[in-house]
Amino acid sequence: MKKIPIKKIPAANHPAVVYKVKNRKFSRQLLDHTIQGILIFASVLLAFWLNDFRQKQEEKRASRAAVESVINEIKQNLAILKTWNPRHGEMLKRSEEFLMNSLDTATLFNPWQFRDGPFMSEIITYDSWDIIRQTNPRIDLDTRLLINRIYRQQEYVDKALQNLVSDFLTQRELYDPDMVRENYILFHMLIGDLWGQGDAMIREYEFALNELKSK
Repeated sequence: MKKIPIKKIPAANHPAVVYKVKNRKFSRQLLDHTIQGILIFASVLLAFWLNDFRQKQEEKRASRAAVESVINEIKQNLAILKTWNPRHGEMLKRSEEFLMNSLDTATLFNPWQFRDGPFMSEIITYDSWDIIRQTNPRIDLDTRLLINRIYRQQEYVDKALQNLVSDFLTQRELYDPDMVRENYILFHMLIGDLWGQGDAMIREYEFALNELKSK
């Protein structure tokens, strides 16, 4: 019987070997793609994290700057009131003495006798509060409420000054001889309100400074 020659296949071309090689290459490519995908995902995630971190840091800086601005403005306003409120207190004292000793004999209303200079030549400001309301920095609720309360109360000081200087002292009734007694009494009430509002404001300023500096 004639033997059929068997054709030998080189080992490198054997189907089993070829399959293993191809499978190994595929697995390596899959691993490379997986690693690349992970690196891309990590890079994107890191970029988002860095952007979020920078944004939060910027918000913190803006918040600190806003609070520092408020602190500086409160210090300035406190210095103004500490200069002027004692003078208002002295006017109040002189007015009270006048009401007790000379009101019944007064024939002309003269409020200038109670003061040595202007009622107030400097203004308390609201610049920092205006900036906070316009830019709305991320300030914690307690701090924001404290700042709002301080500036709201500051408005009462301005209102008391307006009531005395802009409203009362510009009336034509000041020169009415029949209104002399009423004018002196009303002046005493208004200067008393101005002094009282200023005195309360000074205490609130000092309290607010301690609170804001501790944050």
